[in-house]
Amino acid sequence: MRTAGELTLTLAAIYTKFPRADRGMIESLEKEVAAAKVELQEVKASASDLKTQFDRLNGIKAEHAKCVGLLKAANDWAKEEQLKAKEAADELRKLQRRFSDLSLENLAATGSAAD
Repeated sequence: MRTAGELTLTLAAIYTKFPRADRGMIESLEKEVAAAKVELQEVKASASDLKTQFDRLNGIKAEHAKCVGLLKAANDWAKEEQLKAKEAADELRKLQRRFSDLSLENLAATGSAAD
């Protein structure tokens, strides 16, 4: 399909070069020009809709990036907390061993003092 500009130029050429041009051909070209203009408006509307959709998509992508950042921060925090919990558990085990050792020493000391 020819563009509206091409069709308008063709019409202008027909009117100027051939003053007695076939009326049916002129009407046909005028219909093509009208159809091309309608199609152009539809394409413009479609382009506008696409722009709106791309803007929405970019908004969603920005929110996604924000969520990814928050998720990474939460994951890092959780890893730090796990490390702290592991260190605390290790310290607790050491204290329990020390308590057990002291209890055994105390029992041994009281046992030998009783003898």
